[in-house]
Parts: sequence; structure tokens; C-alpha cells
Amino acid sequence: MMKNRWLLSGLLMFLLGLIETKLATAQSFLFGIPLGQPTLTDDRKLVVDADGNIYVALGNVYQVVKLAPDGAELLRIGTFGTGDGQFNAPRAIAADGSGNIYVVDTFNHRIQVFDSNGAFLFKFGSFGTGNGQFNSPRGMTVDSSGNIYIADEKNARIQKFDSNGGFLLKFGTFGTEDDQFSSPLGVAVDDSGNIYVADTNNSRIQKFDSSGGFLAKFGTFGTGNGQFNATRGVAVDGSGNIYVADENNNRIQVFDSGGVFLFNFGTLGTGNGQFNSPRGIAVDGSGNI
Repeated sequence: MMKNRWLLSGLLMFLLGLIETKLATAQSFLFGIPLGQPTLTDDRKLVVDADGNIYVALGNVYQVVKLAPDGAELLRIGTFGTGDGQFNAPRAIAADGSGNIYVVDTFNHRIQVFDSNGAFLFKFGSFGTGNGQFNSPRGMTVDSSGNIYIADEKNARIQKFDSNGGFLLKFGTFGTEDDQFSSPLGVAVDDSGNIYVADTNNSRIQKFDSSGGFLAKFGTFGTGNGQFNATRGVAVDGSGNIYVADENNNRIQVFDSGGVFLFNFGTLGTGNGQFNSPRGIAVDGSGNI
């Protein structure tokens, strides 16, 4: 029955696990890439802006793509290199309330910022261990005040910056204890300023207050409900529900604001609603994933 409904609706290839979720109902596939549109090769991370536009970081082809809410391609930016507007493995992306685009330029160890039309604005960061320096940054989010949060993977920490790239604070060290990380690859912020970190190789989510103080954690390694095999991406909706890309279990898991398991969806495969190593996740203002 579900398959027939998809066919009758004219839905196409699945785009990055885009699903409409209502907590009390089943998940429904919405749309895929329109026929004839350039393929989203090696998609790594994605984000949705306030207007519903979708931004995708294409790590191994050194590009960022902006899509309209219906999936139509609007623009592409980037080539390989170290200059302004060039990338070496863009692995994460964010957008602020003005439509500015923030790109984690991972192997150039920096963040680049562009306007909504893809014009270069500024950059910050360099290789190192000091404040405002990075060693393979991987995850990023921007809060409602324009503050920028970076998952600094190989330095095993989160760094927070103001809207101009000025360093504000950092927290985390390498390890398995509270406030320690092993390859943090995703970060999200809720409406109260709480920070959620996808502590990837520890297969858990850690929660911190706006100053980086440890609050809670949930998840262990495994395949059961509330267990993970590499927490690769994390997002939070307006109700405080937490969405986790459970990469090696090929599924999305959803939790309430206290970290209590609600439901999951997805299996390994190439069909609509199936995944092969989901790495990025975003939720728009209407609750679409």
C-alpha cells in the first residue's frame, strides 16, 4: 500500500533520507532529486535554512550545493584549493537566519562564510591546537544569535565563536568519560542554548549547557533501541526532540529532550526510506527531516 502511494505521488529517488515525521504517525517519504538534475556525489552533511532551502556539502568533489525546498538545484560553489571560495574536503555546513552559508573546510582546517548567493564573505581558523585553531573540523551548527559551534574532531573538543568568527570558549578532551570525546563529528544547539555532541567513536550523545558544562549523556554501543554504532550526526527540533544519524546501523533514531528513546526508522538498502551509512541530518521548522 505504501509503495503504491509513493508511485501515485510521482516520488523519485530518495534524497539524503528526507522524510516527514510526525511523532504520533508513521514517517512518509516526500521527494527526491528531480530527473536530469546533477547527482549529489559523495554527500556528507546537510542543513535546512529558515526558508526551507537545503544545503549539501559534497566532500570529495569540493563543492557546496544549494537546493530549493522542492529539491531543485539553485547554486553550486567551490573548487579544490586553498584560496577564498576553494575547499579541501568540505565536510559540514550551516546556515544562519540571514541565509549566510557556513562551510567546514576540513583539510584546510578553517571555516568559510558566504552570503545567500554564494559570494565569499570571510574565513577564520588555521591548523593547530590553540584557541580558534582546528585539526580536521567536521561538524558545525549556528544558533539563533549567530554563534558558531564547531566539532574539532582530532582536537577532541567543541569550540564556540561569535558571528564574526571571534573565539568564545571551548570544552572537551580525548577520552571516554563525561565531557570527553572520541572523534566528535556532529553538534547541534536547541532553543535554550543547550549543546548536543555526536561523540561518534564512543557511540553516544552528550549534552552540555550554553557555557559547555556537562549535563547528560545517552547511548551505548549496540543495535537495540537507544544504542548506536557510530553517532555521526545530530539535530534538534523546536520541541527539543533529538534526531541522531546512527551511521553503521543504517537508521535514524529519535529521542525526547531528556534522551528517552521514542522511535527509529530506516534499514540498509537503496530504496525509499532506506540508508547506506547516513552521516548528516537536519530538521526544518515544519518538522521535516
